[in-house]
Amino acid sequence: MEKKAICITLLLIIASFFATGSKVNTLQGGWNKTYGGDEYDVLYCVKETTDGGYIAVGDTVRNNVAYAWAIKTDGNGNLQWESVDVAGSYLATYVQETNDGYIVCGWIDTGNEYNGYVWKINHEGKTEWIKEYDDVAFLYKIMPTGDGYICIGGTKIDENDYDGILMKIGYNGNVEWKKIYRYSYGWDVLRAISKIDGGYIMGGACEVNGYGDFWIIKIDDKGNMIWQKHYGGDKFDGIYARDCFESNDGGYIFGGFTHSYGEKKDVWIVKINDNGKMIWNKTYGGGGIDRLWSMDKTSAGYLLCITKNYGVYSPTADIWIVKIDENGDMLWNQTFGSKGKEDRGYYIQATSDEGYIIAARTGPTSGNTQGWLIKVKNVPPNKPQKPQGDANGKIKHEYTYTTSTIDSNDDEVYYMFDWGDNTTSQWIGPFKSGEIINASHTWKEEGTYKIRVKAKDTSGLESPWSDYTVVSMPKGVTWKLEKLPFIYLILKFFSLSFFLKL
Repeated sequence: MEKKAICITLLLIIASFFATGSKVNTLQGGWNKTYGGDEYDVLYCVKETTDGGYIAVGDTVRNNVAYAWAIKTDGNGNLQWESVDVAGSYLATYVQETNDGYIVCGWIDTGNEYNGYVWKINHEGKTEWIKEYDDVAFLYKIMPTGDGYICIGGTKIDENDYDGILMKIGYNGNVEWKKIYRYSYGWDVLRAISKIDGGYIMGGACEVNGYGDFWIIKIDDKGNMIWQKHYGGDKFDGIYARDCFESNDGGYIFGGFTHSYGEKKDVWIVKINDNGKMIWNKTYGGGGIDRLWSMDKTSAGYLLCITKNYGVYSPTADIWIVKIDENGDMLWNQTFGSKGKEDRGYYIQATSDEGYIIAARTGPTSGNTQGWLIKVKNVPPNKPQKPQGDANGKIKHEYTYTTSTIDSNDDEVYYMFDWGDNTTSQWIGPFKSGEIINASHTWKEEGTYKIRVKAKDTSGLESPWSDYTVVSMPKGVTWKLEKLPFIYLILKFFSLSFFLKL
């Protein structure tokens, strides 16, 4: 058990960007579009596809009938097709692209209980098969394997008792094996899974002393448990993000919510090592209920998809995106939403253009809601201002030069100076977008030097080089009297006369 006195770093964040009105500022080159009819529509998951577009799934209500819903768009969000073939209170929670189409999982409300299902559709959105599993209550995530698919979720034991389940199915949806995981009597459900060397790492929530904890299990390729541990306080805590990640140093990152730490209703990110020992944990949030639904790994940290002010019929609910580094420190944050609407973000994926896409819903607190995709394109920082400082100087003296640039995504920025003498600075930073920064250099030889600077953002996208600033290190004045014989003879005569008088 990893429940212990935990040092929590509370990050009280005020979002630096808020989009008002119905149009979201998607920051140079992005887009946002809504999908669905005039009843109820929501998108719970979105993935970039190999053709440069996007596949998203959720559920939609048409004529008071609930359908599992899949939509396919091009790279600009234009709808190419939608599929609503599966009717009867179905909910689609996760989608993955396969070689021959897409695989979707979720659950159905039969009226008496919930059953998990898997839905296979082709690249044109046509249903190939659907399998319902009456001994599985919920399926939160599905992953292709080399010979089928792995699904994760929960299974009902009795009215007040659920266990975690891992299910391996073939390409036709038939069950090959199942494993049940249990911590104690109560609500034990798995939501997150990731492939690691030799097996999988899984996460969810388990009931401990009447409350919930983060629940993490490491297994081998056949589902056999290697270890299980739980983490939390004296209130409800649980893993909600359906994706978890192996960190660059061999540990694991999980995300969910906490009622035990921070402001008591915050996002909670936990990092553990390969043996399950907690390395660090951090909370993110403010005074309201902030619920993490999804996270994704990028080349420079992690993206968190959070619903701010989450609650039933919350007119102030907004989508809050937070970027953190490998240590959990916040790099930037953005908020998307419309005044008077209940906007919820459910999934985020980093995209191949160094941006990201969000699956969400938007609409009034009661009445019609629509599925919502928000695409944010990352762009490099602007060309920096040319270095400002002395234009002339002396060798072996240090001189300082300033510059700044704007990053339209409001990323933090690093700078590199080219000093014109075949040397460059290291990347220095990070600095806030628009912040005036300085760097110093010493020239060792006389000459004229053209110095310049460039910037990069936290994703590694680089700006163009700045314009040059010309700096002169002139030669010092050296008198060579041998080349002026007349003056040399006069000075020599006066010097000799002076010594003769002594």
